[in-house]
Amino acid sequence: MRIDFSQIIDLTLPVSLQLKPSELVAPYPCTVTTYKRLSRKEGHGLEPDEVVEAEKSPDCASLYLREYFGLTVLLEVPDADELTGPMLQKLVSTWAEEIQAAGAQLMMPPALLLRSSGERGRQVSLSADAILYLSTFGLELIGLESSQVAASDNRLMEALLDENQVAWLVNLDLQGVVPKRPYFLTALPVLKDVEGVLPCRATLALVEE
Repeated sequence: MRIDFSQIIDLTLPVSLQLKPSELVAPYPCTVTTYKRLSRKEGHGLEPDEVVEAEKSPDCASLYLREYFGLTVLLEVPDADELTGPMLQKLVSTWAEEIQAAGAQLMMPPALLLRSSGERGRQVSLSADAILYLSTFGLELIGLESSQVAASDNRLMEALLDENQVAWLVNLDLQGVVPKRPYFLTALPVLKDVEGVLPCRATLALVEE
């Protein structure tokens, strides 16, 4: 496997330099992700059982960036008002059958991008059972073209993703992305000493197998 960084696809909707933190609410005005810092303000020292307080600085953030870069695949989902668990299950089963027919086995990447198969600009809205189904794969990040995770009960759906330790990434431009083709995603949030929603720069590089 080789990552071709000479062919970068920029997925980002730009952020205004005048954007205020109070304006980072759904529907979001730019490409954003959710970011959680240290859940415990302590770490382990070099000696056995030695516990030390973690330094409260932006540098601590670098310890928790793993889910924001890695392999990803785009799936086109049914054109519906809300994406449900059964819809996703059928989609993933069909994908697995295609891979098995080629003599391989489905390995779900740590990040998954979703785009509507219908008209351009159609928003993908996640339901609770869709989120729970995706979390069974150990998914670390889910990316959407939509300006928010769900059309209704968005805050509850964001909380459900957070509860299942799935980072979310919204307001992506996925028009130039080929479905079911492996890419390397980079979507690092702005480095700040805060938790919550932050702007980010999202790009894809082609993976050659």
